[in-house]
Amino acid sequence: MDNVFMERLWRSLNGAAKRPRRGRNRGARANLDSARGPSNPCVDARMPKIDIGGLGIPKSALRWKFTHASGPGGQNVNKVSTAAECRLRLDVAGLPDDVRRRLEKLAGSRLNAAGEVVVFADTQRSQTLNRKAALARLAALIERACQAPKPRLPTAPSASAAARRREDKRRRSAAKEWRQAPLIPDEDRG
Repeated sequence: MDNVFMERLWRSLNGAAKRPRRGRNRGARANLDSARGPSNPCVDARMPKIDIGGLGIPKSALRWKFTHASGPGGQNVNKVSTAAECRLRLDVAGLPDDVRRRLEKLAGSRLNAAGEVVVFADTQRSQTLNRKAALARLAALIERACQAPKPRLPTAPSASAAARRREDKRRRSAAKEWRQAPLIPDEDRG
């Protein structure tokens, strides 16, 4: 048998890493199995994270989908999938509870039934720029969710404001009183 064939067979049976690719894009693909880590991202602190909106979110919480864009692109638009759709899975993202609640409220219709925030970008001509645009939109949404709302402090009107209100009410009452028809006594109706 051929040596190369045997080597490939042995590696596939033993689960050894694949031979590095050769050519122009040799560094483009990494071994994804080792980067994914465990199914629960909260378990492993070594999981690769990206900074989105000031929070470290595991890469496994993001799902990307690329489709044909309807925007600019010339002849290229029918050949290349440039539109980027980013899905942030909230159950895997590891967001604090209060931030998650505010994010769900802010996301509105972008939150689907599966608990994913879906952000779509197709304004640019390249997939890379659309991907950056989608991440920027997601980051802006998360930053807004990170800001706790300012608590409202109940206040009472001042004494002068209450006096002005009473005076305005007295004036309105007097003006409306003048608009009414005069009362005619019963004996004059006859």
